[in-house]
Amino acid sequence: MTEVLLIQPSYGSWENMGARLPHAMLSIASMPVKKGYKVILIDQRVDKDWKQKLITHCKKNPVCVALSTTTGMMIDNCFELAEIIREHTDAPIVWGGPHPTLFPDQTIKHPLVDMVMIGEGEFTFMKLVEKLEKGESIDDIPGLLYKKKENGEVKIIKNREREIIKDFETIPDLPYELVDFKKYYGLNFDSAKPSITMITSRGCPYTCGFCAIPVLYKRSWKALRPEMVIERLKYMEDKYGIKDFYFQEDNFAFDLKRVKGISEAIIKEKMDITWGTLGIRADTICRIDDDLLEKMYKSGARQLDVGVESGSQRVLNIIGGAKKVVDMQNANKKISKYPISMKYTFIAGYPTETMDELKQSVDLAMSMLKENKHAYAPFFVACPYPGTSLFNIALQQGLKVPKDLKGWASFDQTIPTKENIPWMDKKQFDVCKMLALTSYFTSKNMSVKYGKAHMRILLGVYHHFAKFRFKNMFQHAFVEGKVAEKMFYS
Repeated sequence: MTEVLLIQPSYGSWENMGARLPHAMLSIASMPVKKGYKVILIDQRVDKDWKQKLITHCKKNPVCVALSTTTGMMIDNCFELAEIIREHTDAPIVWGGPHPTLFPDQTIKHPLVDMVMIGEGEFTFMKLVEKLEKGESIDDIPGLLYKKKENGEVKIIKNREREIIKDFETIPDLPYELVDFKKYYGLNFDSAKPSITMITSRGCPYTCGFCAIPVLYKRSWKALRPEMVIERLKYMEDKYGIKDFYFQEDNFAFDLKRVKGISEAIIKEKMDITWGTLGIRADTICRIDDDLLEKMYKSGARQLDVGVESGSQRVLNIIGGAKKVVDMQNANKKISKYPISMKYTFIAGYPTETMDELKQSVDLAMSMLKENKHAYAPFFVACPYPGTSLFNIALQQGLKVPKDLKGWASFDQTIPTKENIPWMDKKQFDVCKMLALTSYFTSKNMSVKYGKAHMRILLGVYHHFAKFRFKNMFQHAFVEGKVAEKMFYS
């Protein structure tokens, strides 16, 4: 049987914390697997012999080879993979994901790109596989951009736009049999228990200035019904023994009735699980009544991630998303009554932010950690990702846009560069970088996010000095920053 080959590129430095399930690749694999195709998934992040596997399966002449990438260092890793693919097979190389969706015309021009899937790729990829296997024309597949040879010339063909998927339940459950759960984690609640990520909703209607999700999904939000969520949770628990789940979603709690339904069903079914989520807003927590909060905890809620962004209301108003500092404080006070690990994410270095306002963020983070002994507060340096209002502001501030696909590899939040943040002077930029590193070690509660033992050891060793630096914004002689760059980013 002819194979369909999917490759999960490495994210780069993120792998130092551990690897989570390759959801995007599993999701586009779901329909071909359901229809009986032989799908091979190679994960560059966790497969030590990924290169040999890739060469072996390329030589089997697959229907196509698909890669997915965000803006940043993943692009370089895709180039590495695509070069190997091109050397060992004539199968078309298909690129998808957030960056190709935002810049399809630029992406398709690269010689290592044959096709680009624009937007949500599940239905596009299924139709593409069927057409390629049968040798049929692909010019009627919505959401596809591709190269076509005509009279000795290569032309770029852009098919009509594909509509946003309205019903999330039309996408089959993920083909988990394609991966080895032992290589992945969701949250480090208990290292002895299997832990994975799940996605039960997609999209977000809010318009935060640093986030491209509203652009990618046209401000839509869709989700599985509570009963279907429970069905999938029970399946993972019964078949694979999974006890810890992390809902890696943009806005898991957008619909509180759904959250209530999920929590009540877990309690009713007497499921012995723990769970956390990437997507919950502070103002949402403020709206949760005591009854629902109690049910969430009783159902296993042990980790909630909240985007605080800034301790300055002026900066929050610029960022957008209708966020308020007072909501952050009230939500933290409310949730501190429960032993629920709280991740409060901040962004340092937003345009026009002053050093005093940056100190307000540090002070807010420290006060929230003091009030809530289960909290931690990682900082990120502002990065003008395409598709965000921050990107448009950066253009006005003198940001130089890469002229080709290769140039976008340096746009990465984990490795901030002065060139990508032209509004900051060197002093502020250096302080922001220091805060971004030390914030990951300021609280020992951060260990819940570390899937690798060496990171938990480093947390114990560096914790006290990191906290001193962070709290006092002490950037002088920041030698550990250079060490970190060599260890994690070289």
